[in-house]
Amino acid sequence: MEKKRTKSILTIDSIILVGAVLITFINVLVGSIIFWIYLIYKAFKHKDLIFGLLGNFAYSKKNYDKALKWYKKAALSNSSKAKIIKSYILVELKEGSLERAKNVFNKIIKSRTFYGHDLYNIKITESLIMWKEKRINDSIDILEKLLKDGENLSIYETLGYMLIANKDYLKALDINNKALEYEPSPVILANLGEIYYKLDKKDKSFEIFKSLIDENVNFSEPFFYCGLILKEKGNLSEAKAMFEKALSFPESFLSTLNLETIKKELSSLDINNTLILNNN
Repeated sequence: MEKKRTKSILTIDSIILVGAVLITFINVLVGSIIFWIYLIYKAFKHKDLIFGLLGNFAYSKKNYDKALKWYKKAALSNSSKAKIIKSYILVELKEGSLERAKNVFNKIIKSRTFYGHDLYNIKITESLIMWKEKRINDSIDILEKLLKDGENLSIYETLGYMLIANKDYLKALDINNKALEYEPSPVILANLGEIYYKLDKKDKSFEIFKSLIDENVNFSEPFFYCGLILKEKGNLSEAKAMFEKALSFPESFLSTLNLETIKKELSSLDINNTLILNNN
C-alpha cells in the first residue's frame, strides 16, 4: 500500500516537472506558473516537515509553547512520518502534558496504519509514554520484543536504562554488555558506569565515567557519579567541582537523575565541608 502511494506521488512529481520544463521552452510565463504550482503542491504534501522546522526554530529559542503547537501540527498531518510523531511526543512529555501526549498519540494510531521502520518508531514512542505513566514493566516488554525483531542502538540504550531504573541490575548489565559489543556509545557506557556503581564496584564505575568526562560528553551522569565517588573518598573539593559541572547540563528526558538531586548532593557537601573546617 505504502509502495503504491509513493510510486503514485513520484509519478505526479515527474509529470509536473517534465511538463514545466517542456512548457518553459514554449512559454516562459506558463512554465513559471506551473513551477510555482509544483512548489505549492510539494509544500502542501510535506507540510509536516515545514511545521517540524518551525517547531525546531521555536524550541531552539526556548519558546516551548509555540514549539509544541508546531510539533503537534506536524504530528497530526496525515503524511507525517513516525519519527516526527515521536519527536512531538518526546517534547510534549518533557515540556508539556502527559495526558495531551497520550490523547494525540492515541488519535494518530487509531486513524493511521504504520509499517516497517515507522511502526518501529511508533512502538518506541508508546514505550516512552508508558515509562512516563510509571508502567515501566509494560515499557520494558515492548522494548524487549522490538529487540528480538532486530538489534538497534536506540533500543539498547533505552532498554538498558529502563532496566537500571527498574533496579534489575544484573539483567541491565547483560543487555548493556551486549549493546557494547553491538555498537559502543556514550549512553551505553554511562549505563554500565551506573550499574557498576549500584553493584558497589565503584572503582570500575569511576574508570568508565572518567573516560566519558575526558571525551567531553554533554550530559550529567558521568560528573554526578564521579562526584559521589570522590565524596565517598573524602576528596570534597574535587567532588564539588564535579557536582557543579553536572548542574550545567539540562535534565535528560529518560534519566531519573534531576537537577534537584544534584543540588542536594552539592548542599550536603557544603555542610560536610563546614563541619570539617569547624572541627579543625
